[in-house]
Amino acid sequence: MESECKHTFLDLDIKQTRRFYLAGTVAFPTPFPTAGGISIEQGRFHLPDDGNKGRNGDKKNKQDNGEGIETVPFVVVEENTGLMQSTIRVVRESDVRAIFFPGVWVDTDKGRVFKFAEEEYVHDLEQGQWFLGPQITVDNIIKRLKLDDRGTDIGCRDSGVRGIVFVPEHRRVVTIHERAQTAGDAAMEIRGDCMIRGDCMPRWSSSY
Repeated sequence: MESECKHTFLDLDIKQTRRFYLAGTVAFPTPFPTAGGISIEQGRFHLPDDGNKGRNGDKKNKQDNGEGIETVPFVVVEENTGLMQSTIRVVRESDVRAIFFPGVWVDTDKGRVFKFAEEEYVHDLEQGQWFLGPQITVDNIIKRLKLDDRGTDIGCRDSGVRGIVFVPEHRRVVTIHERAQTAGDAAMEIRGDCMIRGDCMPRWSSSY
């Protein structure tokens, strides 16, 4: 006697779907749950070519046969750690699993607009807008948050867009540290590092 298999349709609710996308991710900015400036910008990868030869074996022409370039959208997260230093994280848009924008909808003369929370820490992950997986595109974010209605350009780092970005722990992230310091402090730092490594260059001296 053949057994009868009853097929069912697995329907995850919104919270189950969110947990699915967040599994195995790391949140930026750090420490979680802090929010930082979010922008989505076009960037380029410069890929190596075949060395000194062009496509036809001739000497490489930098304009026609130079290094390969791949243009991709990047999600940029700014961590404002103080007036004198900041940290920027850069992730490929396709590597981002989820983005949370904390804030509330408010009524204005231009209709309902999304007001981003300005606090450093996020206290309620239900008060805001989530974008998961395939929803993470510039067009989707602009449309749902009505950024055009308020003249907000998510491609600019000073747009006021704030949020938390979730990235799978095995994906690549470029971290850029920006720090302002005096020339003397910078020189002492470099000198100290090379003394630890033992590769300091000798000081130049002259005698006549």
